Amino acid sequence: MKNDNGRFEYSGLRFAFDVKKNIKKEMNTAKIEIYNLREASRHEFELEGSVVNLQAGYETTISAIFKGHVDTVKNYYNGPDLITQIIANDGDVEYRRTRFDKSYPAGASIDKIVKDISTAIGLPLYKSSDVNLDVKYGQSVAFTGLAKQALDTVCNKLNVIWSIQDGVLQLVNADSPNQPDVILINKNTGMIHYPTKTKEGIQFKSLMLPALTPGRKIKLESEFINGDFIAQNVSHIGDVRGTDFMTECEAIS
Repeated sequence: MKNDNGRFEYSGLRFAFDVKKNIKKEMNTAKIEIYNLREASRHEFELEGSVVNLQAGYETTISAIFKGHVDTVKNYYNGPDLITQIIANDGDVEYRRTRFDKSYPAGASIDKIVKDISTAIGLPLYKSSDVNLDVKYGQSVAFTGLAKQALDTVCNKLNVIWSIQDGVLQLVNADSPNQPDVILINKNTGMIHYPTKTKEGIQFKSLMLPALTPGRKIKLESEFINGDFIAQNVSHIGDVRGTDFMTECEAIS
């Protein structure tokens, strides 16, 4: 149904989703399957420029877990059910199409350049508190090409990581959290089984944590592994008629 803002909202139907997010510049993606949509509703997702805003969670923790542009739509039958499969990307238009052709004189600050790029791609800018953009070029500099290439250039100079997270251009240090608050992970908060030690950090599964996004600080408490980590890759998986919603995470120490 269409809400007061002219947007279409879908609830009460069977949904299944697999959202994959990462802290680096690769696009976040979502595969969403909606069961038995009416024909008119199916066509809404096929309109050019369609955007999906997926919200999920439990009664007190429902929030947005993905926002992005629709890339492909496929309809198919599974038994008696008509399934609409939507593949969406966060930052698709900004990654593939936006150009940034601009030159700056000697003394130009990276803060100014990053803000100009953010304006060009049409996304708000967020940087973690420990990212210092007050660095100046000692000579004139020119950018010609895609905006993502300009971001690569300036972020490599600062040794920071950029990505697009739910429609926001994010700049963070890989080994620092992007927010001061900590997400506690243990059996009481929904951790499933035991975390696994990896070469760079840990992997774990939990009941869905909508607030867990790449860059968030985690405090892990388990029988075998304890400590503070920073989320790098986060997946949210669920089916409203299936098993519990889950979050899978890879994090570094």
